[in-house]
Amino acid sequence: MMKKLLSLLVAVSMLSSTAAYAVGIADGGSGSVTDYISSLTVSRETVNPAQNLSTTVNVSLANTASIYVYVLNASFDVVTTLKTNGILTPGTYSYEWNGTVSNIAGGTALSDGTYTIRAFAYSTVDGSVVDYAYQRVTLDNEGLIPPVATLDLSGLTVSPSSFVAGQDTGSTITFNVNQAAYVDVEVRSGSTVVKQFANYNGSTLLSNTSYSMVWDGKNDSGSYVSNGTYTVYASATNSNGTDSMTASVTVGSTSTSSDLIKNFTLNPSSNWDPSEDDELEIEFELTDDVEDLTVVAKKGSKTVEIIDEEDASEDDYSETWDGTDDDGDDVETGTWEIRITADDETVSRYIDIVREKPEITEAFVTKTSIDNEIGEVTNLVFKVDSDAVVTVELYDGSKRLSKLLEDEDVVKNKWYSVEWDGTDEGDEVDEGSYTLKITAENEVDDDIYDTESVNVTVDEDTTSSSKSNITNDYTAPVVFDDKEGEYLTVKYCIDEDAEVFLAIYKGMSASGSTEIELMDYVDQNDGCHEVKWNVEDDNDKALKDGVYSYKLITSVDGKKETETGRFVVGNAGNSSDDDDDDDDNDDVQPVKCGSTYYDVTGVSPEMCEAITWTTNEGIFSGYSDGSFRPYQNINRAETLKVVFEAFRDKVALLPANGSTLGFKDVNPDGWYMTYARTAKFYGMLHGYINETEARFSNNINRAEFLKFALEASDAFTAWEIPGFETTSYADVSDTTPSWYHDYAGVADTYNLYNTYYDVESGRVFLRPGQLVQRGEVALLLYRMYLNGLLN
Repeated sequence: MMKKLLSLLVAVSMLSSTAAYAVGIADGGSGSVTDYISSLTVSRETVNPAQNLSTTVNVSLANTASIYVYVLNASFDVVTTLKTNGILTPGTYSYEWNGTVSNIAGGTALSDGTYTIRAFAYSTVDGSVVDYAYQRVTLDNEGLIPPVATLDLSGLTVSPSSFVAGQDTGSTITFNVNQAAYVDVEVRSGSTVVKQFANYNGSTLLSNTSYSMVWDGKNDSGSYVSNGTYTVYASATNSNGTDSMTASVTVGSTSTSSDLIKNFTLNPSSNWDPSEDDELEIEFELTDDVEDLTVVAKKGSKTVEIIDEEDASEDDYSETWDGTDDDGDDVETGTWEIRITADDETVSRYIDIVREKPEITEAFVTKTSIDNEIGEVTNLVFKVDSDAVVTVELYDGSKRLSKLLEDEDVVKNKWYSVEWDGTDEGDEVDEGSYTLKITAENEVDDDIYDTESVNVTVDEDTTSSSKSNITNDYTAPVVFDDKEGEYLTVKYCIDEDAEVFLAIYKGMSASGSTEIELMDYVDQNDGCHEVKWNVEDDNDKALKDGVYSYKLITSVDGKKETETGRFVVGNAGNSSDDDDDDDDNDDVQPVKCGSTYYDVTGVSPEMCEAITWTTNEGIFSGYSDGSFRPYQNINRAETLKVVFEAFRDKVALLPANGSTLGFKDVNPDGWYMTYARTAKFYGMLHGYINETEARFSNNINRAEFLKFALEASDAFTAWEIPGFETTSYADVSDTTPSWYHDYAGVADTYNLYNTYYDVESGRVFLRPGQLVQRGEVALLLYRMYLNGLLN
């Protein structure tokens, strides 16, 4: 079995049109990879030297090779060598790692953290790498707590929650059990059992799995039960205890039509959310004239009149109900009976009125620590996925202090912020940790809600006399909406003259590669300052919507002080636009390639879409002269960038660390170093001439880029590269398959590359050795996205 990272290792080591391919692949791309390491496993994923809990590393060889096994820390340093070069025949070999400095049980423990155990197989002929595998292991000296064997019965659902006995199929009961247990499932009316499911009577030991059954409304005697609401009770019992759950189900009328009232239907027929769906459609037929016709909705003692008509004629009827009562107020959630009465005959159907539960999708504070004695503040920033009523409360431990926001109507998918100045109703709180709790309730039913809590520390902001302390730093606004303003201002104060650095980063952490450096150690006097910024990155492109962080550093005689904070670029939930339709941005068109770059007028409409998409996603950016250069070749460094940016949601980029990573032909401060360091961390980047040259300026060909992009998809998503016996390309041999044969098969299946058609022969060519261009790279990544290969 080929390893994903082995393939990636090969991919980047061949990112040059003149590359000498690693792992036994000869120059020019001929040859094949033989499986040497069939598996690498560890017996324990967490090592605890304090408890003498080690892990056994098992390396299984399929072919004779020289083996090297070692352990790396997070800084890529070798901390332990488990096996040096030695020729081993096929079989499984085991090595013990204790997590100590000398790899001796009871020795000095290494630092806590994540370590990587790597194994390489070398050719016994020429010493080249022929296979590669790795596993990650956590070292934890705090001690392992054995998992508690807790029996858990979960996920009990009854769907639909109401049905008409004798007319509908019934309700499906489902639940999960996480351990083998004796399972009991009953339907009860009050405390009386009306239905005991024979195979789930608590007497048979069942396995841990999901279970499902249907109740048709009949009791244990085989008769239909009376109309009403019943309780489904499910329990599981074993040596670890008992767990149980209950759910409700309503049984309606045994008939939905009479001789007088026919074809009675509801649409929707089961669950209905009046705030999200259209009105409830009620349709039926009267087969004769009647003196009185009424249609009502009933729940308990509550009745809503829908139709009240005298002398109704024989006809088909269609009526709607908007889910409000006679006063125009929204009715409560639950099972409602829709009852039709024509003279002396009555029929009913049931509908479950449900309300959407608001989900708080984002919640964080702009500053995790403030000093309230000098007037510092933080902002709680949040977003909810549906219209809701929001309250924000301040807690000291379990004690509620005050409300910062009460019953505020918010609009879905907009950003809101609530400021806290470290006071409780005007009085400064003591130093310590506090909690800001958000509650988002359904607009109609306050029993349907979501909560989220964020912690803030109140602490005195002090520093040594040799540093320039940064205080009162924040952004204005906290949520930047380009529909409301052109600039964002970063404000801060420093208490000593200092050199000041200010940079913007993507995400919740002020680390990694910068979006833009606003100040690069600029001399500033003590006092308060402002930096006005147009919210564009280093390439003069507007930042995409999302969460960003800023980092402020002051330097005095080489001694530095750092402060960080957060802000948002996106759709601000302000009162000026909260009354708009739900989808405020429906008329906002995305950036189009023709309006962004001057040199793309001749590309195809699909390539224009691809360039637009890769630009909006931050995968590609144009040049300072306003060009995209779709026909320019792409080199090794650019390949690292665009592929990692395409999978940025799947893999975290590591910041450059100021080193050359062992390459003598790179700039340690080059823009590409964060991608290079990430690639090296994942074993994807190998150089030339004993790993000393990266050759990032070398261009790559179509086959090489295809391999790298597809192996990244294989490594970072659930998709796996399939094997292919044939392709439709005339220049990709099926009889003597080349190293890129399967990748060409994927390109053929998903039409990832535009191909070349020869009129005379009527054959299609891939041209795998042709240097790849920026435009077709954008197109390939876009087609991978459309085919789900990026996620």
